[in-house]
Amino acid sequence: MPPKAQAVTDERLHAILGEVSHAAADLFKGHKIELSLGDEDDPESLACHRLTVSVETTQKDDVQMLVAAEMKLREHLVSSMSDKELRALRILVEYDTLATA
Repeated sequence: MPPKAQAVTDERLHAILGEVSHAAADLFKGHKIELSLGDEDDPESLACHRLTVSVETTQKDDVQMLVAAEMKLREHLVSSMSDKELRALRILVEYDTLATA
């Protein structure tokens, strides 16, 4: 198995976090967004960082709209990050559906 990707500097990680925060807020308008950044702990991943974007949803949300927004977020990141950064950072988008009573 190839070695892990080279780590991204803390300064750049925080800049990427800001970009993701801004883009996610724009793409997932009306949804609560939470970001978390940490070390990638999946031994099969070459990435060394993990960025998780949690989007709070309801059962009324249009799944196709959410998927389209996720794809646009990923396209934005691919166009704004270098190849090395893309290899080093694993980006996960999670959907947290609110329980309705």
